[in-house]
Amino acid sequence: MGLGAVAAAAQAPRDTVVALPGVTVTATRSATSTAAAPARVTVLDARTMAAVAPRSVADLLDARSGAFLRHYGPAGLASLTLRGASAAQTLVLFDGFRLSDPQLGQLDLTLLPAGVLEGAEVFYGAGSALYGTDAVGGVVSLRPRRPG
Repeated sequence: MGLGAVAAAAQAPRDTVVALPGVTVTATRSATSTAAAPARVTVLDARTMAAVAPRSVADLLDARSGAFLRHYGPAGLASLTLRGASAAQTLVLFDGFRLSDPQLGQLDLTLLPAGVLEGAEVFYGAGSALYGTDAVGGVVSLRPRRPG
């Protein structure tokens, strides 16, 4: 009888609400100021985007990030490389989701319209400890515009 009472008490609903702190998603995968980041970080905000007026993410990164984009033809594929790593070793995230092709490991940045972005962060350096082997060169985190 004593054991049944303990089990019933353990299953009784509780009126306690636990409030958890908000989570900030950034290119370093943790909330960090650019001054405290372990490597160089370039922040591309709405003001930068208005000054550049890019049509695609490739145009934005090519104009202001200092990243190397390899262009294949006048209107062809544009792939991103950071710090000498290949396109397969440079991670691109859109709102935290990986955009790179799982088979080839690269992404055509001309296919992504810049008009859907609020901003972007480019984290130069080995992010493989946080993100895996596809972030050896660095991480580009694209922040979408929020409705409203």
